[in-house]
Amino acid sequence: MPLITFAGRTYQASSQRPLLETLLSHGLPVPYSCRSGYCHSCLMKVEKGNVPACSQQSLNIEKIQQGYFLACQCRPEQDMEISLAKRDKIPAIITGKTRLTPTLVALDIAPRHSFEYQPGQLITLWATDVPLLFKQGSGHSNSSNELARPCYLASLAEQDKQLTVHIQRRVNSQFSQWAHDCTQIGQKISISDVRGTKIYQNLSSNNLIVVQDGCLAPVLPLLRKLCASSATAGKSIQLVLQVDHKDNLYGMTLVNRFAQQCPDFNVRVCCGLQGKKQLEQILKTSGSLPESSDSRLIISGYQDFIRKYTQQVQMNIQLLPYS
Repeated sequence: MPLITFAGRTYQASSQRPLLETLLSHGLPVPYSCRSGYCHSCLMKVEKGNVPACSQQSLNIEKIQQGYFLACQCRPEQDMEISLAKRDKIPAIITGKTRLTPTLVALDIAPRHSFEYQPGQLITLWATDVPLLFKQGSGHSNSSNELARPCYLASLAEQDKQLTVHIQRRVNSQFSQWAHDCTQIGQKISISDVRGTKIYQNLSSNNLIVVQDGCLAPVLPLLRKLCASSATAGKSIQLVLQVDHKDNLYGMTLVNRFAQQCPDFNVRVCCGLQGKKQLEQILKTSGSLPESSDSRLIISGYQDFIRKYTQQVQMNIQLLPYS
């Protein structure tokens, strides 16, 4: 069995198990999020040895040549010495904070310098020296912590000067509690790592976009870009929004404007328990199309949601996974 050397110590790994799981089982401080190779939170570097090519598939040539790989996609086949990736962080300031729904907040962020990005891409948002206010009760801790989370960009580079991210309040999530309860305008943070699939370029002639409650952020800039272009010609787009309660709907002004502008765009809201059954039927019907047909499912949501609703789908699938 391969031996993995990390931070001066050696651990036994398995070629049948993702390296990330092995490292986490030993309590090692390896960042991670989606576990599917999309968010790149678990990016690492090999110092000695070789990594399986499958653990580098979503990386650019430069990172591959430098020995970077994704721990969640790596099933080691030989001994390796590895280290955490060094990330370049860009200083930024929070310039706006808006509550979109009772459980969703939007943060506007001004980075020190601008950069290019496309709908469907994400950044890592870093908060340093954060007071630990996350224990039960009202007591505050004097210790500090660094929080980080990949966040989809809800802004559109061609039209917005600031970056915008949406953060859902999640049970037992220190990051979401920090974003909702501790952030304020003028606060300094850091961002890094623009990455992810560019969904605008990957639209087909027949597109089904499914969005879980609170996970609309990567789709909004796509609709804005389509509104500003003539690229919708010959493209059918059906947007299905799954929400637990109608109070959780947001972004509907843009959605409805696009529906009026594009005759081949339809939107459907699936609400509550009955809505989940409706979503299953929609996917069952769409999934019966031949795999060779020019149809694509774009699904945005958390891992359990994506697994549940893509098991029986045969069409081409593009994931926008949350963690």
